[in-house]
Amino acid sequence: MNISDEKRSLLFNFLDELSELDRHALEMRFSEDLVNSVRLIFCELIGNEEFPDSLTAAQFPELIFKLREIKRTWSRELGNAIIFAAENADNGHVQIAIDILKSFQEVCPSPFYNGIAQVQIDRYKIQENEF
Repeated sequence: MNISDEKRSLLFNFLDELSELDRHALEMRFSEDLVNSVRLIFCELIGNEEFPDSLTAAQFPELIFKLREIKRTWSRELGNAIIFAAENADNGHVQIAIDILKSFQEVCPSPFYNGIAQVQIDRYKIQENEF
């Protein structure tokens, strides 16, 4: 599923807003439209994992809190990989930088974060070919 960067940004901001609500408030906001938006976020963060078929209002808060934690975790992990890769590339070890980001992609299920890693890999490949 391809969504625009603008829509993805709006959805992730929406997830941040939702995750600040308490359990009761989330249960009260539960609706089919909201679930459809959360499904898009789920696909961007988790990829091929199966979205719950019959999500209930009582289960909804746990899903939101799970997505928040997944977003935080993979954002942090990607940031660490990018920093470590940049340090290696800056020291002339471009292939190691590429390998670091490829290793991240192997463990991260998120199409969104893998896409960011791929952009960095592509930049390093261009840089590698310039030398």
